[in-house]
Amino acid sequence: MTTGKNFKRIALLILTMLLLLSASACNKSNESGKYDGIFSPEEPSWNAEHEYETYAVVVASNATPLIVEAAECVAEKLEENTGAYAECFYAHEDIPKGSDVCRILVGDVGFEETRRYLRGYRSEDIGYKYHDKSVYIGGITEESLLRAIEKFKEDVVVYADREFFMNENTEFFLCAEYDIDEIKLAGFSLGEYTLVYPKGDYKLRAIANDFSSTILSSSGYWLPVCNDTDINADSRVILLGNCDAFEEYKLTCEIDRAKIVGFDYGAMIVSKQPIGIKSALNALAERLLMINDSGSVEVMLDQPIDVIFEILDVSILTICPDSPLISISNTISIVQRIEESSPDIIRLERVSGDSLEDILYNLNDKYTLISLPNDVYHMFRKDRYECEKGSASGVDAVRYSNLSKSAAFEVIELGELDDERLGVLKSMTLNDREFVGFSSAVITGISGLNSASSLFEVTASGEIDVPHFAGESISPIYYAVTDTAEYTYSYTQLKIISLN
Repeated sequence: MTTGKNFKRIALLILTMLLLLSASACNKSNESGKYDGIFSPEEPSWNAEHEYETYAVVVASNATPLIVEAAECVAEKLEENTGAYAECFYAHEDIPKGSDVCRILVGDVGFEETRRYLRGYRSEDIGYKYHDKSVYIGGITEESLLRAIEKFKEDVVVYADREFFMNENTEFFLCAEYDIDEIKLAGFSLGEYTLVYPKGDYKLRAIANDFSSTILSSSGYWLPVCNDTDINADSRVILLGNCDAFEEYKLTCEIDRAKIVGFDYGAMIVSKQPIGIKSALNALAERLLMINDSGSVEVMLDQPIDVIFEILDVSILTICPDSPLISISNTISIVQRIEESSPDIIRLERVSGDSLEDILYNLNDKYTLISLPNDVYHMFRKDRYECEKGSASGVDAVRYSNLSKSAAFEVIELGELDDERLGVLKSMTLNDREFVGFSSAVITGISGLNSASSLFEVTASGEIDVPHFAGESISPIYYAVTDTAEYTYSYTQLKIISLN
């Protein structure tokens, strides 16, 4: 009479044969360009190396609800089949440890070992592997990871019991078909690279994530992103900017240039401006995705690749009277101040219509006037810019485009800064509003800034760079304020780096 345990082993033997046949079929299919399937180089032995008392199923801290649900299902089934304790954990939680604990790591949970295991995976590949008391379930996208979890459940979890689980011979990997067979950068597969940004630079982290998403969606290659303190020692890297962990390789270049440079551990993207690094990554992506007749791509870095972008000098003069209106008698001194600095844009607050006409007349029709709410007016040099008024998330915005260069920027008028408008400010991202100017009223109550006009930058993470115009994206900045008895002048000289 066949016992339940013997029956389970017979069932597993049948399953193993089917999987091996499947792997063989997959290899044959690859000859016609479909996919590869690899089980294990040895005949798998599914006897567990020892019994586990706890199974910790770990998902990434930002795992999607579907991934969490699938992982919880794995935990429930393991607990039901083995009698051991099983629970699903987020990567940032306190995960059980010990010789009787088996971790099941679902996708990229942010651990060094999971990224090492996933190196070389592409977007539709799936797999799993047991190594050193841990199971790695591999998948890059949500869809592929869900397939990998389901495959792991079907192959392993449903047959698990106290003595019957996985060992070092247990491994499965399925490679999908891609339009681009292979991409190499500086002689190495693109899948071996990690994008590295300086710790704390959230702007470059956002740029790195955008580049990684572009490469993943276009080629299937996955480029993990981490800061320079978390990098694996054996990783090939694409460094964004100068990272402290690679101090001896720090480089510099001109303000209007970026460089892609090969070095011992991979590639460096060098620029004084984040927009320069973004531009260089765009140039690199174009080269990496340029398929040749063989269906593969190789980008060599024997010589630096130069990327040049334009710098737009912008000057903004704000005139803010202490009294509600500027009288006509004051317009002469205002016109003199404007002519001295010849600004690109003039902001005026609470100015009478007669004064505006008089100022425009004395400026010999160099400027175009536009009216905004709350008694705010803009004048801009018509020979240098064209403008477009609009509403951005409920606030008034003026977009200025240079007539001779491919650069543009916006001036946002928020008025009095309350909680609602501050929320609007935080919601503006680097992607579509890299440089944002504000009136003096906006700055009221914000520490560390002059009470006249200023310029803010909103990062991709929704944070605001404000203290004294600090930030690499705007350099250099000259800021001067002159107070008189009747009104305040504020003059800001900006260097706007943009490719809009």
